[in-house]
Amino acid sequence: MLFTSIEKDVSVASKKAALVRICLFFFPLLIISFFSPKSFSSPNFDGRPEINSYNKNLYDESSATVLRREVEVSVDEAGLSNSRTYMAILLNDEAAIQDYSQIEINHNTYSSDLTINFARVHNGDDVNYLREDAITRQNLSSENFLYDNERTLFSLPSLRKGSVIEFEYTQKSKQIYVPGHFNSQLGFYWWEGRAGNAGARLD
Repeated sequence: MLFTSIEKDVSVASKKAALVRICLFFFPLLIISFFSPKSFSSPNFDGRPEINSYNKNLYDESSATVLRREVEVSVDEAGLSNSRTYMAILLNDEAAIQDYSQIEINHNTYSSDLTINFARVHNGDDVNYLREDAITRQNLSSENFLYDNERTLFSLPSLRKGSVIEFEYTQKSKQIYVPGHFNSQLGFYWWEGRAGNAGARLD
């Protein structure tokens, strides 16, 4: 398969390569017919650059910048998938600090399970890690409606201007909608709810 991962690496050298990869695909929905297990991943998925190697001065004009986004997907014989997503996000102002003080990831509990693999904050050489008790899960059902959607929330400590949030999560599918086929949606940016439920932002 040509499409092996999503990487949003904002270093100048990688922008040209990223543009070539993006031009190959025009739709965010990926549907694959298969007869054997497959893995779609970057050869350097776990060999990503050190956080301190990024030149943060290049992104001073942005409230927040996704320094890197990677997605690795493996699919078994039955069509069930295991998707691993990595994010590194630079925070440049007070609005970004407030909006990213709590990370929100939504998923459907009927079709998949979600696990937070790790999360941490980089402030120069100082690194603070996510605590287990900082993760909460909210079912979106109400008195009148029953939903399978769940919101996973976690808060990261010691955010300030110049902080880099780094986290990784895994989604494992439980249902097959089209026998013999795998389907998934792939995005290039990160949606995050704004503080005070004032809409959402795209970085």
